[in-house]
Amino acid sequence: MSKIKILIIHNDSIVSQDIKRSLHSAGYSITSTVSTGKEALKKMAENKPDLVFLDMDLKSKQDGIETVRQTRDRYHIPIIYVSTCSNEKLREEIKKTESFSCIKMPIDEKELRYNIEAILHQYAQEKRLKQALGESEQRYRQLIDCMNEGIIVHDENGIITCVNRKFLEMSGYTHYEVLGHLSAELLNEANIEIFEKQRTSPEKGIPDTCEIEWQRKDGQKILLRCTSALIHDDEGCFKGRITVLTDLTERRQVEKKLERSREELRNLSLHLHSVREKESKRISREIHDELGQALTALKMELSWLAHKLPDSPEGQERFHERIKSMSRLIDDTIRDVQRIASELRPGILDDLGLVPAIEWQAQDFQNRTKIECETDLDSNGLDLEPEFSTAIFRIFQGALTNVARHAEATKVKISLKKMNGNLEMLISDNGKGIMDSDIISPASLGLMVMRERLRPFDGILRLHGIPNRGTTLAVTLPIDKCQAKKDQWS
Repeated sequence: MSKIKILIIHNDSIVSQDIKRSLHSAGYSITSTVSTGKEALKKMAENKPDLVFLDMDLKSKQDGIETVRQTRDRYHIPIIYVSTCSNEKLREEIKKTESFSCIKMPIDEKELRYNIEAILHQYAQEKRLKQALGESEQRYRQLIDCMNEGIIVHDENGIITCVNRKFLEMSGYTHYEVLGHLSAELLNEANIEIFEKQRTSPEKGIPDTCEIEWQRKDGQKILLRCTSALIHDDEGCFKGRITVLTDLTERRQVEKKLERSREELRNLSLHLHSVREKESKRISREIHDELGQALTALKMELSWLAHKLPDSPEGQERFHERIKSMSRLIDDTIRDVQRIASELRPGILDDLGLVPAIEWQAQDFQNRTKIECETDLDSNGLDLEPEFSTAIFRIFQGALTNVARHAEATKVKISLKKMNGNLEMLISDNGKGIMDSDIISPASLGLMVMRERLRPFDGILRLHGIPNRGTTLAVTLPIDKCQAKKDQWS
C-alpha cells in the first residue's frame, strides 16, 4: 500500500519518539516531528503531509486551537489529537470546531490503525461533500443567472443576501450596491408598504404575489410583479424569503396601447352604427315621402285618365286594361317602397318605441317565413334611449335572420322583460341547435356585430344550442345604462 505521510506536533520529545515508532511499526511514513505550531505550519507548506498528529495539551493558544484552524483552513489536512491527560475543557472546545478523533498515550497499535483509517475516510467524505456542495452552488448560481426573471434572496431581517444577473440588469445596480442593503431603499413609501406585506408570518408558507413600482438606479420607474416564498431551516424557523421579479413595464405599455386601440375601434364602430342608422332613417323618409308621394300622385293621374275614355268600345277596353296593369304595377312598387323603407329604418321604432317595433317585426317575419312567432313583451314604465332601442331592435332582427337562414325551425319564442335591474331579451327556436364551434368562430360576423352593439351599454350576449332541440339567444343589459336621461329641470 502507498504510505500515508504524517506530521507529528508534540512538545514532549519522548512522547514524539514513541508516537513515531508506533506509526513506523504500523507502516506509516513520518515527514517531520516538531514541537510548536509555528514549526508545524512551515513543515506543512514544505512536505504537504496527509495527516497531522497534534498534542492536545500544548500550552500556548497559538500552538493549540489556532494551529488547528490554520491547518484546516490553509492546508485542509485532517488532524488526530494525542492526549496524555484528561483536558475535558479543551477537548470540548475542539469538538465544536471540526470532526474529532483522539488517541491516548500509551498508544495501542490496533486503536492507532482504526483512528487513522476512520479520520482519513471521514475526511475524504467531507471533501467529496464539500466538492459536491460547491458544484451544486455553482449550478444553482448558473441556473438563477440564466433565468429571465430577477431573483432576490433576503434574510430574516429583510437584508438582501443574493441577487441574480437579470435583477442587476433590471435595476441598473451592481452586486456591491445591493448586497447587504434593504429592498426598501429602492422603493417609495407606497410600494414599500405593498412589498413589506409579503413578509407574512413564517407559519403561512404560501407564495404571495403583488405588483410594485421599482426605482432603477438611473431614476426610471419600472413595474414589477413580485412573487415571494418564505425560507425555513430544518427546524421550521423563519430564515428569510426568495422573491421572483417579472418586469411588466413593456407588457403593460403594450396592454395600454392595445386597450386604447380597442376603445378607438369601439368608438369608431359606435359612430359608424350611428351614422348608418341616421343615413338609413334619412333614406327611408325620402323613399317614403318623395317616391311614395310621386307614386301616389301617378296613381291619381291614372284614375283621372280612366274617366277620359275613347269613344269606341274596343278602344275603351284596351284603355282600361292598360290602366289596370299600370295600377297593379304602381301598387307593387308602393309595397316595395314601404318594405325597403321599413328595412332601412322602421318608422314604428321612432314613432311608437321598441315593443311595438318588435311586435311588428315578429308578425312580418311570421308572414314572410311561415315560422310561428310567440311574443311575451313587457317593458312598461321604461323610457329607453333611442340608441339603445336601435341596438336591441337590430340584434332582434339579426337573430330572426339567423333563424330563417340556419335553424330549420318551425317556431320562435320572444320575450322582453325587466328582471333584477336588468332588461333581458330571450329568443328561442326549436331548430337544429347551433354548434359551440360556431359560437366562438371568428367567421361568425353576425354574432360579433351583436356583441359590439351591446358593448357601449355593458350588455352581455349569451348563446346556447342543444342538438335537434334548438338555440337560445339571451341579451342582458343594465337598465340604468339604457334609460333615457330625464331633464334636470323637469
